[in-house]
Amino acid sequence: MDGLDDGTFRDVIGEQIEKMDLLIGKLLFWTELENSSLNKSNFDLGKSIIAIMGKYALILQENSIDFSMNVDADREYFIRAEKEGIDVVLDNLITNAIKYSNDKRIDITLTKDDNTVKLTIANGVGEIDESELDNIWRPFYVVEKSRSKELSGTGLGLPIIKTILDNHNLDFRFKLINNKLVFFVTFA
Repeated sequence: MDGLDDGTFRDVIGEQIEKMDLLIGKLLFWTELENSSLNKSNFDLGKSIIAIMGKYALILQENSIDFSMNVDADREYFIRAEKEGIDVVLDNLITNAIKYSNDKRIDITLTKDDNTVKLTIANGVGEIDESELDNIWRPFYVVEKSRSKELSGTGLGLPIIKTILDNHNLDFRFKLINNKLVFFVTFA
């Protein structure tokens, strides 16, 4: 049997190379973020969310994930921010919610007051110690109960989100509410 390879080792090595490429790409992107200036413009956050959710419609359907999107399509949710960066934030938050939702439900809400737009994204996570939320922004940190080899990413999604939102000087946080992980960000 020595010397015979049915392709399994090549497949494993190929997967590891892909994961390393992804990790290196995200590290470089994160480093660039920390040293870049913002190119802000006015854009409709509601339309961005609707477009990104459209991208994930098939994945949500295949995984039997219900999602409610409380975004009034007839209303404008204009914010002033770097659109590319905010799209990365939305994309990471939504993919995290899809990966780690243990109740097969995601709730996205946009509200608008006089000068602010508030985004809320929630998904079930079961029992998590609230003290773990202090570490959630650390690079490579994964909440142990959510760890899954199939779903595990690079551990850089949340630090990238934090860097982008810090660069924008926006108010954002996670909170545990009834076994749901709820992310809030306020655009002012």
